[in-house]
Amino acid sequence: GTWRVAAYTDPKAPAIGEASFLVEDYVPERLEVTLESATPNLTRGAPATIDVAARYLYGAPGAGLEVSGTVLVQQAGGNGIKGLEGFSVGLDDERVEAASTEIDARTTTDAVGKARLVVPVQALAAPRPTEARITLQVGEPGGRALSRSLTLPILPEGPVLAIRKGFGGDLTEGSVAGFDVVMAAPDGRRLS
Repeated sequence: GTWRVAAYTDPKAPAIGEASFLVEDYVPERLEVTLESATPNLTRGAPATIDVAARYLYGAPGAGLEVSGTVLVQQAGGNGIKGLEGFSVGLDDERVEAASTEIDARTTTDAVGKARLVVPVQALAAPRPTEARITLQVGEPGGRALSRSLTLPILPEGPVLAIRKGFGGDLTEGSVAGFDVVMAAPDGRRLS
């Protein structure tokens, strides 16, 4: 229920401050849910195949549980391409507008608590590398849903140019600014 606490400096004087707070029952999670992608990366516009495994903490498989979710396509953290850490890829001064959609296809876990979901990932025209954050909810029998997320990089369609500054901090007038520039395949492999 709702509780209120008050602080007094003198028990006969009015309270110098008070606060209200809500105390609710805590029901611990009863399921263990794991998500695994069939591939470590996505290609632009291609769906993601996600394997879901659910089991009750007391050991029984989470059979017959409904699985639903959402997909958020957003700007990738870092530069978004493995192997090009420390480099900038794309237009630094342009932001990517994130796009979120509900997953229309719903499924139910089988007798051993497993399900496979083919998740459509919207293609987002972006000046920088992007990633898909897939959040799936597995419904418990009591009505509560347990959420788990998986983030997968979306590889660019073709080779990329990446740049890394070779100096630290600000430059003074007349200083020389050095940069490293590389061309790389979408998977981060350097190209000549």
